[in-house]
Amino acid sequence: VAVAVAAAAAAAAADAVNASKGKAVASVTATVSTSASLAATAAAAAGVPSTAASFAFRHSYASLGTNMYASAAPQPVTKTVVATAAGRPDLIWSLWDVIELDGRGGMTLGEFIEAFESQVGLGASMVSCGAALLYADFMNKQKLAPRLARELVDVVAEVGKAGALAPSVTHVTLSVGACDGDDNDVDVPDVRVRIR
Repeated sequence: VAVAVAAAAAAAAADAVNASKGKAVASVTATVSTSASLAATAAAAAGVPSTAASFAFRHSYASLGTNMYASAAPQPVTKTVVATAAGRPDLIWSLWDVIELDGRGGMTLGEFIEAFESQVGLGASMVSCGAALLYADFMNKQKLAPRLARELVDVVAEVGKAGALAPSVTHVTLSVGACDGDDNDVDVPDVRVRIR
């Protein structure tokens, strides 16, 4: 780290000499990043456990041309906790999480809803794929009954107006509007269903 800053300072001094001689001067920018080995050494010297993962991802930036120094460190991911059905562990998820379900073998839309409710412990009030609403508990029951009996792949292709899914498509990502036991809406991550 000190070597990179010293090299940038030497380059800035050379630019200052060139500027006094009337030559064009380029601004000098030095980027200083701590590597994992430097982070582990510094953590050990400070008595901090080396498992502090965020320390390894700190970044500093110094620009001698604009007289600027900036430093950044990652923040922990925000977790959302959702209370599920009695006797089941709470659902704890972040923005990066996804719920995975196996829908191979011709899973119907009704079977998907049952699988979601049994695995997650929350009720499904709406299911959508992109902008297409595949299921909602307030839909007309006569229109909904045949849709629940059809294969999930066919419902996505028809309602989403995307046509038949290509054979190379192995997963479908669905957004589920879920509700807890008190019928309160709760946020859940997207559901990724394996279809092939």
